Amino acid sequence: MWAHFIFVILIFLSILKPYASDPVYTVVAPSKLRPNSDYHLSIQLENTTQSASFDVSISGPSTQSNFNRIDTTVIVRPYESRILNLEIGEWAKGNYKLIIKGRTDGEPRYEFANETDLEFDSKSYSIFVQTDKAVYKPGQTVRFRAIIVNPSLIPNLAGSLDIFIKDPKDNLIKQWKRIFTHRGVVSEQFALSDQPPLGDWTIIVEVAGGQKSEKKFSVAEYVLPTFSVDVLLPPYATYNRSDVVATVKATYTYGKPVRGDATLTVQPRIRHAAISFRPLEQYQTKLRLEADGKVDIPVNIVRDLNLKSDFFEREIEFFALVEETLTGRKYNKSSVMKIYHKEVKVEMIKTSKTFKPGLKYTAFLKVAYQDDTPVDNDGPPVILRYGYSYNENHWNNTIEKVPYNGITQIDLYPPKDTEKIGVIGLRAEFRGQTYFLESINMAQSPSMNFIQVIQKQQDQEDSSIFNQKPVRVGDEITFIVNATEPFDNLVYEVMAKGDLVLARNVRSIRRRTTEQIVITINHRMTPRARLLVYYIRDENKEIVADSLSFNVDGTFKTPVSISSNVNQTKPGGMVDIQVRTKPSAYVGLLGVDQSVLLLKSGFDITQQDVLNELESYDSGSRQSNGGYYPWARYWLWSGATTAAEIFADSGVVILTNSLVHRYEHKIYFAMPMAASASFTRLGSADFESSNNIGESEELIMADRLGKRIFFTADGGVIVNNQRRPDPKPLAAIKLDDTILEDRLQPPDFKITPKFEPRIVLRKTFPETWIWANVTTGNDGVARYSDSIPDTITSWYVSAFAVDSITGLGIAPDTLKINVFRPFFIKLSLPYSIIRGESVSIQAIVFNYQNKPVKAEVVMENPADEFEFTNAANEIEFAGEQNILEKRKSVTIAPFDGVSVTFLITPKKLGFINIRIRASSDMAGDAVVQKLLVKPEGQTQYFNKAMFINAVNQQDRTLIKRNISVEIPPNAVPGSVRVMVSGISDILGPTVNHLDDLLRMPYGCGEQNMINLVPNIVVTNYLERVNRMTDPIRSKTKNHIETGYQRELTYRRDDGSFSAFGQSDKAGSTWLTAFVAKTFIQARPHIDVDNAVITKSIEWLLTRQRKDGSFAEYGEVHNKALQGGSAIKPKAVDGSDETETNDNAGALTAFVLIAILHETKSDPIRVRHESTLQRATDFLYSRVSSSTSPYEVAIGSYALHLADSQHKDLAYKKLMAMTKRDQDGLMHWSIRPDQEQNKTSDRLKVVASDYLLYPNAVDIEATSYAILTMALRSEIDQAIPAVRWLISKQNSNGGFSSTQDTVIGLQALGAIAERISTATVKMAVNIKHGNVKDGDLSTNPGPQQALYFNTDNALVLQQIQLDPEKTDWVQLEASGFGTAIIQVSYQYNLAVSAEKPAFFLNPQKDKTSTENYLQLSICTYYKEGNSTNMAVMEVELPSGYNADVDALPAATRAKEVKRVDTANNDGTVIVYLDRVTRDELCITVPAHRTHHVANNKPVPVTIYDYYDRSKLSRIFYEPNLVTFCDICPQNEIECRARCSQRQSHRQQRQRNDDSSRTGTTSFDRYGEREWEDGANHSLNLNGSSILIINAIIIAFSSTIFNFIHNP
Repeated sequence: MWAHFIFVILIFLSILKPYASDPVYTVVAPSKLRPNSDYHLSIQLENTTQSASFDVSISGPSTQSNFNRIDTTVIVRPYESRILNLEIGEWAKGNYKLIIKGRTDGEPRYEFANETDLEFDSKSYSIFVQTDKAVYKPGQTVRFRAIIVNPSLIPNLAGSLDIFIKDPKDNLIKQWKRIFTHRGVVSEQFALSDQPPLGDWTIIVEVAGGQKSEKKFSVAEYVLPTFSVDVLLPPYATYNRSDVVATVKATYTYGKPVRGDATLTVQPRIRHAAISFRPLEQYQTKLRLEADGKVDIPVNIVRDLNLKSDFFEREIEFFALVEETLTGRKYNKSSVMKIYHKEVKVEMIKTSKTFKPGLKYTAFLKVAYQDDTPVDNDGPPVILRYGYSYNENHWNNTIEKVPYNGITQIDLYPPKDTEKIGVIGLRAEFRGQTYFLESINMAQSPSMNFIQVIQKQQDQEDSSIFNQKPVRVGDEITFIVNATEPFDNLVYEVMAKGDLVLARNVRSIRRRTTEQIVITINHRMTPRARLLVYYIRDENKEIVADSLSFNVDGTFKTPVSISSNVNQTKPGGMVDIQVRTKPSAYVGLLGVDQSVLLLKSGFDITQQDVLNELESYDSGSRQSNGGYYPWARYWLWSGATTAAEIFADSGVVILTNSLVHRYEHKIYFAMPMAASASFTRLGSADFESSNNIGESEELIMADRLGKRIFFTADGGVIVNNQRRPDPKPLAAIKLDDTILEDRLQPPDFKITPKFEPRIVLRKTFPETWIWANVTTGNDGVARYSDSIPDTITSWYVSAFAVDSITGLGIAPDTLKINVFRPFFIKLSLPYSIIRGESVSIQAIVFNYQNKPVKAEVVMENPADEFEFTNAANEIEFAGEQNILEKRKSVTIAPFDGVSVTFLITPKKLGFINIRIRASSDMAGDAVVQKLLVKPEGQTQYFNKAMFINAVNQQDRTLIKRNISVEIPPNAVPGSVRVMVSGISDILGPTVNHLDDLLRMPYGCGEQNMINLVPNIVVTNYLERVNRMTDPIRSKTKNHIETGYQRELTYRRDDGSFSAFGQSDKAGSTWLTAFVAKTFIQARPHIDVDNAVITKSIEWLLTRQRKDGSFAEYGEVHNKALQGGSAIKPKAVDGSDETETNDNAGALTAFVLIAILHETKSDPIRVRHESTLQRATDFLYSRVSSSTSPYEVAIGSYALHLADSQHKDLAYKKLMAMTKRDQDGLMHWSIRPDQEQNKTSDRLKVVASDYLLYPNAVDIEATSYAILTMALRSEIDQAIPAVRWLISKQNSNGGFSSTQDTVIGLQALGAIAERISTATVKMAVNIKHGNVKDGDLSTNPGPQQALYFNTDNALVLQQIQLDPEKTDWVQLEASGFGTAIIQVSYQYNLAVSAEKPAFFLNPQKDKTSTENYLQLSICTYYKEGNSTNMAVMEVELPSGYNADVDALPAATRAKEVKRVDTANNDGTVIVYLDRVTRDELCITVPAHRTHHVANNKPVPVTIYDYYDRSKLSRIFYEPNLVTFCDICPQNEIECRARCSQRQSHRQQRQRNDDSSRTGTTSFDRYGEREWEDGANHSLNLNGSSILIINAIIIAFSSTIFNFIHNP
């Protein structure tokens, strides 16, 4: 009775038990909080019959000192899943909490509260940045687009954004602040300087809320390849089967094969990263490419490289060098393949990291060759032995299966008896080899109960994983949940892109262990979603959970397709491109040369880029998407050990009063299950990665029999040197290594990084064809038409579209358009030649038709600009003259090219047209290029300028001036040019020649400022006088930006600047001050990084000494322009050195001027006011006692800027130091009067322009004086100094050097602002004639005139005068306004410099050959102990280009700071720290790139950069090259006549054994002909003549020095 009663009571209590305990709530929410987004969370209530009210809030303080909060209230019924949405505003980063407070509605009343921290992530938008290339050359324009969309790809950014460009040193180069998008897109561009910092630059896009996105692009010096080289290899080899065939393939960018030779070098790579030298084992061979541009090279790796059998894999490098037959161009490529110990690998792919006792665990065994090609389906079975312990002896379970397509599915059923299991250990056996597999750990639960969710197969009849269809938006997908115990309420939720998308529960009165869930896929679940399922146990309130990730197709709601009217066209052909997408959508088009893609990819936006970006919103644990094997897209379990890990891996936080189990992981031995076995038992598969090393995705392995077989890269088989038909390809198995966990690697071995071959590319053609933004019409089609560039290559065009409603779409495929001409000409010309030289014009005619072509190649000469040279008219001197064209007939084989050569000798100076056409019966082509013909010698420039100021009434009188034009008798005939130019603006010459103010190189940090400061001066001036135009503004801004970029390359890590940046020992006080001042002046016009200025000024202030002066401890490259401010270095003990030289105040004034340009309110000036005052006090003490006009001038200007109380005294002293010439012009000079008169005296003897360069220090001193007068508004008093300053300008508006030009232009600009008038009306009459024509009054000569008015104030007017009729020029000016009139003339000198300041001796080394020139140049300074920074310019002979790869070796000499090239590598510029009395020798290597005969001598010049009067110039010539030396090999007649002439010459030499008298004449072949035909005993060779000439020059120089220096 009692027993029955007790039994009934227990049953009743068991029924009431779920409701007798506390209600259970569960809140699941994303773990990350994002601004400007919706935050969704779910609330689940169970184990109660009452509803509950929940207060949900997110709150917390932000880093911007404000408190953010949002809350809501919701009522949740029992066993109901509710989703709440909290709209997060524009919150800043902070510490935020999710707080839950709840209470039941009925009795008994329950209350609960909970909270958790949320991680703040500022990422709420997806930012994609597209550039038009990945790598840019210096001077190119970087174009980029930024696309900003939300996680649904909709462009809903309402606010502005900022864009920043930073160089590799993190300096800010350019910025766009508060700009707005158009349809979510911003398109901008900026220009790189010609010498930017090389490396990786960064584009930073920042939106509201602080979210940033970065895009890298590289800046490098390169040229694009004309053809590409590929090395096709088998995917692998083994030590037992090491015979392979390497296929070297060379293809032009337009797809056709290359003719040439291939050299293949094979060697093993060094494994250890610390070892950099090449191994001794190496195999090399050279073969000719076949007609298809390929060659197969058999290699036995083990035998040819003398390798030993190795347990681990090893990388073998194949390096191929291909030399094109027609041009000799060489490109290379390296590829790597691996050699393995075993041919087959067995790997296990886990579907989960852990197994769950009581539930099925599925894994897959992949059985494949090392290239992932599956083993045969009819082969032996793979035997899997496994057990539930670490002891291998207990692995008694066996599964045997034959792999199908290399895969076999293994289903394991671990028992629920957890006392006997803890791990699953496995090993596999296949073809007699043993493979130890990674163990599988067990999941953890306090109750040891688990659930498992899987996706139900869509096709019940064929449940193969290979036939699984992708999940798409709109599909209904069924999932099956299995459990180890019955449950009655199952909750499932879907997370995607870090947001909660779906939350539901399935409740059943009947408890069950299996449940099906049906989910309709929507767009919010793309591109990857996580299904999270859980239930709560009644007994211990434990949450039992599982999750599954699955991919969803259909991310892009905006379809985009791109097409064109042609797939192949001729150069310059019109191409019509259509993009189909949504109506009125924004479309971005990009078209690039295939060569750009060969160089580096990653600059465009692809669909995969977008998918990867969207997946980054997932805050959970991200596993591989399994793209290489299909089942992973649907079977990616979390595999977490505990329920807490499952929620964390899903990217959510959970608030609940139930049990969420956490588990501290035990540390297991990190070896495969065979750890107890000996090391030698481990198979190679246990160590090898599953990466496919082969280059091609079509690489497969052929029949694997015991025969000796070569496996080829394209799948072919070669047996006994015979290629068999290609076998039927098998689908290679691609597996993602990230699923294979913690594979054992060989101990202490690292693979050496891949060797990247040097980038070599073309120079001459555009690399970006299309960069366009268009809008589709109502039909959804955007049309773009343009002529395709002339480059014979392949162009790739991509497109994206943005629709306001459907969002971003990306074209899945790029459009490829081949530019191809089946019959075309390529022309190769040197940069320039010198008059009197003859050049071989090489034209290559290509035929890519299917049959041979007979073509006629014609070189035209319609303007009679040159003479044709051939065997008939040059050797015999009897040919026709004034030939207007020359024809040659050639036969060109199919898919081949033929070189056709024409020898010409130009007859005129300047640019001549090279016109060549080729025609056949079926096709034709023509090309025109220009060749520059220069006069002999080196150009000397002279300028005589006159400033006309007719603003005041008293100045409006007729102004006359006579100017002489002195042309020396030794000027090169035909090189003289005389020009009169005028402009009615003081800065007019500068405005018109901003690109070339000095005609000097500028390769150091100070010289670069010539590209920066004058543009700032011009911009300020033109804006203040209201003469700025949009073209000038664009030009000056571009120059300022590029100059700013260049200058940052000379910045040092401590914030200072020096002439050559980090290569100098220390920063320069003087240059740092110069740069800081300039950057402050540039700030109103461009984006300048204020941190750069601040750090520079702070560094300058550390240079201040106790007495207030500033010290210079860096390199002093220009002592004079630093006011002689070189101060002795600090003492060894670190104490300050108080001794300074006579001009120490100049540097202090210079630094003070720089800092005073910063605004008074700037924090750095405020903080260091006392420091600046000490500098001012010191400066006045120096000015008051100084006798240097330069120091007084710069000091007076600094005192006026500082508004010192002593400025008037300084000015009075400055004016007492003025000097006036006979014309009343005023200036300041540091030189005595007698020294200034030497120039005119020396000019009577010599005619080099360097003797007329003004003294740079005088220019600067006078300029500072003018600036001081401008500050004092004493403009009239400054005019005589302005006249003197203008008279010293060159024709381009510059002066002598960099600093004097910069300060001089600032002074002219300061005065020009004050005297500029709105009205100009002036006429200047010009008369010119010869001295022999007599007096002007009787023979006035020809007359011309220049007219100036307000409209043409900035137009530089020029009149070219006949040099044969111009010895003098007379100018007569009348009218109102200001103007600068210049008489400029130039001529060439082909003689060495008079009275050289340097010893200079260029010599050809013995290593020089007919195609290679190695020039050794030795020099030292003769006129003192040391120069300022010096520059050596080495002009190479016509047809030679510098070896740019070898030139950097010259910097090994400590005096050499930098080596540059100019004129297409035809001139080498060497920058020297200084030149002393110690001899310095430099080697300049060059290669002959074009055939030129009768090379003329070319100069080597060295000069002091800051004192151009210190100069030496000497000419040299290469080895004598005659017409016969460059006679084309296929010119049979030319070769025969040259051979005959050589035989005659040798016969004469044998007959002449005694001396005879006679005179010689030299023909153009360098052969000597005797006039009398009989006397020919004096037979000097070219070397003898050069020796004699050298002796004569040396003797003449000695006599000259003796006369002038007795």
